[in-house]
Amino acid sequence: MRQLRQRPVSTDRTFTLIELLVVIAIIGILASLLLPSLNAAKGKAKAAGCANNQKNLGCAHLLYVDDWDGALGHSADCEAGCLNAIYYAWADKIAPYVGYPAGATPFGSYAKPSYAGQRGNIFTCPENPQGEFNGNLSSFGVNAHFGPVGAGLCKYPPYKLSQFRSPTGKVYLVDGVGYRVRTVDFCVVAWAGGIDGIRLRHGANRANVLFLDGHVTAYGAPPMPCAYDGTLASKWLVHTSDPPSGL
Repeated sequence: MRQLRQRPVSTDRTFTLIELLVVIAIIGILASLLLPSLNAAKGKAKAAGCANNQKNLGCAHLLYVDDWDGALGHSADCEAGCLNAIYYAWADKIAPYVGYPAGATPFGSYAKPSYAGQRGNIFTCPENPQGEFNGNLSSFGVNAHFGPVGAGLCKYPPYKLSQFRSPTGKVYLVDGVGYRVRTVDFCVVAWAGGIDGIRLRHGANRANVLFLDGHVTAYGAPPMPCAYDGTLASKWLVHTSDPPSGL
């Protein structure tokens, strides 16, 4: 009887077109599942970078306060009608404490990095949209209530840290657009004609807030005002007011 020869089984196997399409589809599904997580992680990293910048600015401000017998680095400080100083006195005062030369103008390198080619410096938030930059604005608004309000273009004496009822509950800087936040600006929706205000740049619609004692916390609206609320804004900003409950 003739024996049938058994053909050797080939170990070489090529993918069919259908199999390749299935693999590509699976990769696409996995990518779509992972992309939101990757974007969320990227957003968290940027928010952390913003908070770190604010903390360093807070440390610089406390060093300034210590050197100036407790006086705050206030937001409006002017000699001979110099608008540069009015707009960026707070940044100019602490610049030497964060590696910039004394007397550096805030209209120069550090207050407007998007225009000066120095993106990513300490005065910016990594999530600050480019479209929000006015030609002279940094990423943070400073508390405008560090001295008597309504002094015009005159130099005025700043308040001292000891005059604030609770530095742990009073704002120094906040994610914002514009150079300052007053009681009329400390809200998410700007008042008619105003450009200053809070910006909720980070995850879950939150803004990083740097307090006078140097700590940073992210808040949404509420507890921060969504629209103008002078009474609530005063609790966050004004030295004679008690801070908002829960801070």
